[in-house]
Amino acid sequence: MHFGRTAYNHGRLSAEMAEEVSAVNLIEPHTTYTIRSSSWNQSDSLGNVKYVAPFLHVIALYDIVNKDIGHLANYEANYNYFPVNFFNHSFYNGKEGYVVAWAYPETKKFSDLTPNFDLIHTTKNLKLFRRKQINDLDLSAWSQADRGRLSIKFDLQGSDSEPADGCQLVTKEHRYTRGGFGWVTQPPHTEFSGEEEIDSLHRDCISSTQDGVFRLNLPNGDYRITSYFCSVDSGKHKVYLIANNQKVIKKLIVPSDKTVIKRVYVVKVTDRELTQVIYTSNPRSVCSETRVRTTIGSGMALWWRNHKPIVNCRNKVTPAK
Repeated sequence: MHFGRTAYNHGRLSAEMAEEVSAVNLIEPHTTYTIRSSSWNQSDSLGNVKYVAPFLHVIALYDIVNKDIGHLANYEANYNYFPVNFFNHSFYNGKEGYVVAWAYPETKKFSDLTPNFDLIHTTKNLKLFRRKQINDLDLSAWSQADRGRLSIKFDLQGSDSEPADGCQLVTKEHRYTRGGFGWVTQPPHTEFSGEEEIDSLHRDCISSTQDGVFRLNLPNGDYRITSYFCSVDSGKHKVYLIANNQKVIKKLIVPSDKTVIKRVYVVKVTDRELTQVIYTSNPRSVCSETRVRTTIGSGMALWWRNHKPIVNCRNKVTPAK
């Protein structure tokens, strides 16, 4: 009797849960989503499901089908070991890329979503909303390069400092806006200035105790990105760099003799976004006064001082041949 009833219930729920996860392939990698429902226990065939909430738990499949999908309603975000809140000790209040809505009546208008989201998938009980895509690109900060191509450079430093020639000044307050460029993460940045013997380009920085993510919107295509790395302390250091979903620099050893290392790589942009992150494998073990300077499309450099990373950069990106 119990086995028969269990098989019956699972058969009915299985079809409905398959509908609920029918949009898992529509959420792009490296994005975030939230969820909402009028009832996580309501089944079309079984009515109110007691003791368990199958429609709430199965939605976790959206996290794992594609790479790096962040569910912002994940209960673990309450705890300090969850990276989203490790430093801020509060709920993440950023903007999600998608909203998964389940089991709402047809009369539900979702008026809070429609100004900023598009409905991209709908079934009887499921609706998937995606934040509106970029329509206009702000290319006013770009300069003319050779052969008619455009390029852009960034100098990340304090608001009272002069940017290097041809660079766009980016301060700790420069937040990313759709169509332009800026910080995606919102860590507690502070401005920093080093010793006088360091030249002004290297000396003025933005500091942070956690990784920063910097994003640039640009037309689709292949882009050549140039990065420069230099250590100004007595030790050598290992550097990693991710551009969009590519780990373009891995275990790069920056020597201790102040030699400037140049790296050039090509990144294909398909969604009009270039997002870069630079980091070390073990930041807490990096000795003080380490400096990494990078010229990249939308990344950052780190200067480790007293075991805390300080972000600074001259960035350059040009279309590839």
